[in-house]
Amino acid sequence: MTLPEQKYLTPLFFLFLTGALFLTCKKHDVDGMAGNEIHPDFTKTAVASVTGFVTNENGMPLTGATVNYGISSTTTDKYGYFEIKNATVTENAGVVNVKMAGYFKGIKTFIAEAGKNNFCRVKLIPKTNTGSVDASSGGSVALSNGLSVTIPANGVIDAATKTAYSGTITVSSFWIDPTANDVDEIMPGDLRGLNENGSLKSLTSFGMAAVELTGNSGQLLQIADGKKVTLNFPLPNTVAADAPASIPLWYFDETKGLWIEEGTAIKSGNTYVGDVKHFTYWNCDLPNPSVPLSFIITDNLLNRFANAHVEITPLTTNSWSHAGGYTDETGYVNVSVTANTQYKLEIFSNGCSSAIPFSKKTFSVESKAVDLGIITVGETSADLATITGTATDCNNNPLSNGRIIAGNGSFFTIILL
Repeated sequence: MTLPEQKYLTPLFFLFLTGALFLTCKKHDVDGMAGNEIHPDFTKTAVASVTGFVTNENGMPLTGATVNYGISSTTTDKYGYFEIKNATVTENAGVVNVKMAGYFKGIKTFIAEAGKNNFCRVKLIPKTNTGSVDASSGGSVALSNGLSVTIPANGVIDAATKTAYSGTITVSSFWIDPTANDVDEIMPGDLRGLNENGSLKSLTSFGMAAVELTGNSGQLLQIADGKKVTLNFPLPNTVAADAPASIPLWYFDETKGLWIEEGTAIKSGNTYVGDVKHFTYWNCDLPNPSVPLSFIITDNLLNRFANAHVEITPLTTNSWSHAGGYTDETGYVNVSVTANTQYKLEIFSNGCSSAIPFSKKTFSVESKAVDLGIITVGETSADLATITGTATDCNNNPLSNGRIIAGNGSFFTIILL
């Protein structure tokens, strides 16, 4: 079988898959939606697939990372690539969980649709030693960016045995800048959360933190019942002026794949200060009414625009809630955005900083689900290179349903056979 002609956006091989594509309109099925109050049904499941790449903090591939999707599991190859087909996952929040020694967990969440193949890039956070504290006396450790952790005296227990711990506490922590270009690859989830009433919200983040405590033998520690640890979150300069005096705190639920509201942080100078009762990822977020948004990206011949990086940025005054991610193999995107907001849509070739030109760049969201339909991106001779060839096995038999990994040594993408 001859490999179909493939078109790539240079310099880093962003893929157009050629061939016929039959596109149909799909109505959103939003469970429990009354106005902008959405109470998701987590009992519904879908059989869906996921592919992606896992890298370290410098964008280099990580080999041997464990990836879980539903009850299915695999490991990344030498390119950091993984693929899990036809896993049964929660429809409203399909969770990809990535584990690698020496790193915090990488977690991505999708709105899973039956038969769809989601794509993601996961950049793992190194689990480095921030400092140490004596469990009996307590104390504080801090990063140079301003993130600090203050532990009370006799405030921790062994997470496995639930017994009091005495000895040295090693603190590993990392601050996630919500304005960073790679925040979509680093942060857990997809900036959706459940508030105290169980209503689904789109979140505007003012900063996140990953914190883990370990003991003398490397055992995992947690905060003791009745105790609280104080976190200081630094505020990025670009959003500090718009940060409210107080803001809800949210922790990441690794099972649900969503943020859960718990507590409040108070603004103090250019930081938020809040107390937490347990450790996972924590987030300072404003909740917004959540609205589903979908669209399909193609070229002018309806060739599907697979694995494109999309950024959906608000233009409405005092709104910082953005959405981002990647198209699937059919160029399809399904995300949540904020009601009553005007947005700018940008589409990027993988690894490139300049957006691809297309006609419809801004749109408005009211209080109902939005389907933008088919969005056609431009093609120029400078954007594209053409690759042709055949793919066979060792006996010269045609290959189908395979993958070709293309890249430049650190950044890779996928070609489907």
